[in-house]
Amino acid sequence: MKSPLIPVSHPLQVGLFGIGLEAYWPRFSGLKERLEGYIERVSARLERPGVEIVNLGLVDSPEKAMEAGHAFRREDVDVIFLYVTTYALSSTVLPVVRGRIPAAPRRNLAGAFPHPE
Repeated sequence: MKSPLIPVSHPLQVGLFGIGLEAYWPRFSGLKERLEGYIERVSARLERPGVEIVNLGLVDSPEKAMEAGHAFRREDVDVIFLYVTTYALSSTVLPVVRGRIPAAPRRNLAGAFPHPE
């Protein structure tokens, strides 16, 4: 049985960020740029009509995590995708999503991201 879609008056706001470890960049030449490219590819795959992507790129430090958390709250995103690119600390994840995990969905997302045929 298909779930009925609830009409919405504004686009679905999809947040995206990748995580990494800032200490890796000087040690592994080109790694940061490669991971940033992966995040861009994920962003492109999330694009759909009626969807606005809020791509904050690579979050690799606690300071950037705090900034990302504020940005997602400012943009009032409906859902957040975290792309795990490499090892990272919990301090680069928790500040981003803190306060953004609702007890119940704010709206029905069924069908918002249909599986490609």
